[in-house]
Amino acid sequence: MKTVFGIVVMYGCVLLSAYGGFAQGKFSLSISGAPTYSYSKTKQSVLIPDIGKGGFIPLDLASRSTGRGYTIGLLGRYALQPKWSVSTGIWMSYNQTDVPTFETSMPVDHSPFGRTRSRHYQVPILVNFQSSARRLSPYFSVGTLFSFRSPTYLNIGNDQEIRLETDKHRVTVVPTVGVGAIYRMSNHLSLSVQPTFNYYLPQGTYSSYFSGRASLQTQLFYTF
Repeated sequence: MKTVFGIVVMYGCVLLSAYGGFAQGKFSLSISGAPTYSYSKTKQSVLIPDIGKGGFIPLDLASRSTGRGYTIGLLGRYALQPKWSVSTGIWMSYNQTDVPTFETSMPVDHSPFGRTRSRHYQVPILVNFQSSARRLSPYFSVGTLFSFRSPTYLNIGNDQEIRLETDKHRVTVVPTVGVGAIYRMSNHLSLSVQPTFNYYLPQGTYSSYFSGRASLQTQLFYTF
């Protein structure tokens, strides 16, 4: 919590100082929100204890999971040129996964898999391109999210959860791309809608791996 509070204060100071120093019309603040859908499908070989003989034996594991959630946040955007801009800020992301399906190379007596929920704080750094100065224009974004991990909660049945520590101070880099449109409602207000895709880089060794999240990022800009 102290880390998140420090990030919020830092970005608040950066955005305020930017407003004081940037030329009029180049700096915008936006509030953003999006529903999200995540999908993961992986195959890997893991080692499990061999209770009968001691040591470990390899287990081939294939899993698939889906999840739903949302993101909300605050972004600052600075126009480098009429068509190009950069933006950064902070997002809070919430995600709840369904019970995953999996296949193994041998029978397993008990599965630790279940429904999970988690919350992450993310710092996006994006380069944006607006293809025209017309009131309605295509709008593209590309960059990365720096995602700060937090505990994940695993549902073990009967409305009970256990807390899983997953390197909560570890930062994950998440490539991001968005393609949509921006509409200028007035000299100060604009609205953008972008279908956006995040790709989560593998944090281990897999024979097959895909983990991504799709969202409909909606931002309301106020230009100073």
